[in-house]
Amino acid sequence: MNGRTGERSRVAGTPRTFSRGAKILIVSTLLSWVLAGCAAPSPYAIGELEESEHRFVVPPRERSKIEEILAKDELTLADALEIADALNPRLEVERRNVDLATAAMWEASLYPNPSAILDVEDARAGRAERTAGLSVPVAIGGRLGAATDLAAKEREVAALRYVWRRREILTDVKRAFVNVLAAGRAVELARDGRRIAQTVREIAEERFKAQAVPEMEVLKAAVNLAKAEADVKLAERDLQVSTKALQALMGDADFPKDRFSGELASRFVVPGAEALRGLVMAGHPLLEAARLAREAAETRISLAEAQRIPDITVTVTVGKDSEEATIVEGGVEVPLPIFNRNQAAIMEAEIRKRQAELEAVGIRNDLLLQLTEAIRTFVSAQERVALYVEEILPKAEQALRQTEEGYRAGKFAHLDVLDAQRTLSEARFAAVTALSDLNLAAAEVEKLSGVPLERIR
Repeated sequence: MNGRTGERSRVAGTPRTFSRGAKILIVSTLLSWVLAGCAAPSPYAIGELEESEHRFVVPPRERSKIEEILAKDELTLADALEIADALNPRLEVERRNVDLATAAMWEASLYPNPSAILDVEDARAGRAERTAGLSVPVAIGGRLGAATDLAAKEREVAALRYVWRRREILTDVKRAFVNVLAAGRAVELARDGRRIAQTVREIAEERFKAQAVPEMEVLKAAVNLAKAEADVKLAERDLQVSTKALQALMGDADFPKDRFSGELASRFVVPGAEALRGLVMAGHPLLEAARLAREAAETRISLAEAQRIPDITVTVTVGKDSEEATIVEGGVEVPLPIFNRNQAAIMEAEIRKRQAELEAVGIRNDLLLQLTEAIRTFVSAQERVALYVEEILPKAEQALRQTEEGYRAGKFAHLDVLDAQRTLSEARFAAVTALSDLNLAAAEVEKLSGVPLERIR
C-alpha cells in the first residue's frame, strides 16, 4: 500500500506546507531508526583453534618457535607434533573451514540493507516534482535470530570437526614417526647382520687356509655377505622414504632436518575397555558434533517456520512538488504468503533433523566398533612383543653364539651357521615389526580415546 501523507491544499491562497523543524524531525527520526536497525555488529573473532575438553581457542604459532625447534640436532616426537600442528597444510585448511563458519555466522546476524529512493516526475523545466527517501526492510517473525542461532551452532560443529581432524592428522604424524624409528632400527639390524656375515666369511677364509673346509664354504659365505649388503641398502632406502613421509606431514617434504630420536615403547599400561568406552562416549569430538548437528537441525526448522512470515518494506520519501510545496509520502509493502508459505523448506528441515539423528547413532556405533578393534589389536601386539623380547630373541641369540663357537672349533658346518644367523635375523626383524605394530596400535587407541597411554619402562 502506498499513500501520500503530506498536504498541498491551499487555504486563503497560501500554500500549506510542513515547517522546517517538522521536516528535520521526520528525516532525523527515519535515519536514526535505519542506523539502529541496520548497523553491523563487530566481527566475531577469527583465529586458530586447538583441542581441549569442550572449547578450543589458542593464539597462532610463531615462526620463531618453529625455527628454534629446527635448530636442534635431533627432533623428538613432541617436536614433530608441534611443527605439524603449526605448518601442516591440511590442518590449516581445516582451520580456515572454521573461519568460513565464523564469517557465515556474522553474515547471518546482519540486518538487510535499506535502499535509497530518488524520484523525479514531470521533468519539464521549472515544473518537476522531486522526492527522495529510503525504503527499509523490516525483518519480522524472528528470522534473524533463528538464522544467527543456526549459524552459531554450525560454527561449533565446524570447530569440533576441526578438533577431530587435527587429532587424525597428529595421529598420522605419530604413525609416521613410529615408521621412521622402526626403519632406523631395521637399518641397524641390517648392518649388524652384515657384520655377522662378514665375521662368518672371515672364519670361512681362515678355515679354508687351514685346509679345514673346501673353497665352497668361502663362496657361500661371500654370497651371504653380498645378500647382507643388499639388505642394508634396502633398509636405508626404506628409512629415507619413511623420513620423507614424516617430513611431508610436518608441513614440508624438504625439511632441512632429517634426524629423529626416540625409542619404540615395548610395553604400555593396558587401560580398561570400559573406561576407554566411557571416554569416547563422553567427549569424542564427532559425537559432540553430531549432538550439535541435531540441535542445528532443530534450529533450521525454527528458521524455516519463521521464514513463513515475509519481511515487510517501509518506504518514506520527502520532496517538493512543481509549486515548491513540501511532499512527505509513506508506504508499506507487505508480501502475501498465499501460495508459498515455505512448506518445502520446512519439510526439508524436518528431513535433515531425522538425518542428523540417524547420523549420530551411526557415528556412535562406528566409534565403538573402531575402539573395540583398536583395543584387541593393541593387546595382541603387546602380547606378541612380550613373546619376542622374553623368549624368542634371547634363544635365537644364544643359538647363534653356540653355533659360531662350534663352527670355529669345527663342530658345525657352514650351513648350521647360516641357519642360526638367518633365524636370529628373522627374529630381530619380526620383533621390530611387532614393536612397530604395538606403537601404531597405541596411537590408534589414543586417537579414539583422546588420552595418551602410559608407557612402562
